[in-house]
Amino acid sequence: MGIKQKISKKDLPKEFRKYSLIKTKDGVSDSVYLLGKTYVVKIYEKQSDEVYILSLLNTLCVPKVIKEFEVKGKYAVIFTQVEGKSLKKYPFEIVRFLKKMHNITIRKDTKNPQLFGRNRLESLIDKTKHKEFKKIFNTLELKLNDDGIIHGDLFPDNAKFIGKKLSGVYDFSEACVGDFYFDLAVVTFSFGIDHKKVLKVYQASISEEEFLEYIRYAKLYYAVYRYLDKREYKSILL
Repeated sequence: MGIKQKISKKDLPKEFRKYSLIKTKDGVSDSVYLLGKTYVVKIYEKQSDEVYILSLLNTLCVPKVIKEFEVKGKYAVIFTQVEGKSLKKYPFEIVRFLKKMHNITIRKDTKNPQLFGRNRLESLIDKTKHKEFKKIFNTLELKLNDDGIIHGDLFPDNAKFIGKKLSGVYDFSEACVGDFYFDLAVVTFSFGIDHKKVLKVYQASISEEEFLEYIRYAKLYYAVYRYLDKREYKSILL
């Protein structure tokens, strides 16, 4: 995590050089800087459809694209900065956001590679050589659907609130085609929400039993991801 591409103010478009340039640790794959309290600049390490996806979601509380440019041979974008604080409180605001997002992105496609499917997860597990991961995977018979574009990584640190109101959801750089219920499962376990209430708020059409399978799958995916990234992972599987 952290900055992969170092830049200075002189690398920014002229109209943005008046803002303080602040490094963050927000980027896992890319480099993210704050421009004062107004904007965010992201420098991409690989191709991303984030700008296109944000254009689809422009009626929702997501960052607005201000400027696209190139810095040191890499694609970069300046976005509006989402105000507020990352909280685990008021999680059903996130569930309602996902419902609205999915209504917009249903059957939509993106150039971003699909990250959350069974075949990819199995290949990641094989890399770990971790017997427990493989054992859990073999108990999951879940068949994932390609419903439309999902966020896939909507943990508390990718959303902010002002008071009780959701002020923004961000980091769509790896959003891809996937299963809407996987997206919902990630939010359910990462925010620690009761799955029955989640299904009711989302107005889901699957059973509790099936949704619990989605939650187990989502937990396994992120445990494997964190294991490979040398981060703490055991708490996710509990």
